Order: sequence, then C-alpha cells, then structure tokens
Amino acid sequence: MPTRLNSVVFDAADPSALARFWATATGWPITYEQPDEVVVEPPEDDTGTPTEPGLPLVFGLVDDPKVSKNRVHIDLNTRSVDEQREIVRGLDDEAKRVSRMIARIEQQVALLIEHREALITAAVTGRLDVAKAAA
Repeated sequence: MPTRLNSVVFDAADPSALARFWATATGWPITYEQPDEVVVEPPEDDTGTPTEPGLPLVFGLVDDPKVSKNRVHIDLNTRSVDEQREIVRGLDDEAKRVSRMIARIEQQVALLIEHREALITAAVTGRLDVAKAAA
C-alpha cells in the first residue's frame, strides 16, 4: 500500500511570522495557531471541502539555530495577473510592517548604546559610585 504526502512541515524560529508570510503569499487562512505550531491550509467551502488544490503548510517551533540554506523549494502559481498584484500588495504590506519593527528595534539599540556610554562616562569621572550601584 503506497503512502501519501499529507503536508509540508517547516522548522521555524518564529512559526507565527513565517506562517503569516505564507498565508499572505498563498491567500490561504491560518487554520491552527499555537506558540509551537501554526498551520496554513487551502480554503474550504461550507462542507469542509478544499476550494483549491494544495497541501497544508505546517510551521513548527525549533530552538536550534539555522546553520544552512533551506532545502525546500515551493513552486507557486496564480490564476490571474490581478491575483498576482493582490499577493504582491500583501507581501509589500508585510515587508513594510517588518521594516517598521526593524527601525523601532534599531532606535532602541541606539538608545541603549547611548545609555551605556553615559554610564561608563559617569563611572570613569566619579559621578557614579560603581560599588554602590552594584549593591
């Protein structure tokens, strides 16, 4: 008896973020979401029958650092140029959201560096009693 391909599973440091990307790219809904696993599946009609072909995409949390290039290649196609434009708009929106997060983190890092430098200066010039601050 042959076996069947049931789903495509991806290891991810952030399953929710990766699943949101693929949900946007495919136009499919996220059907299950927990901190350690997120599933994106083809949409279904009222009877539970998929309305388009495709395998569920499962994103599982892993703590191991990524050490090499991903070895999965997924081919996507669209039904029309309008659908391609819609997907590009969705991916652009997601990229803008990520860019805003990166900018906010960069600002926070700059403030932390500035604070660290001020603490070092205060300690070196004697304005900060390091022994007292450490206690």
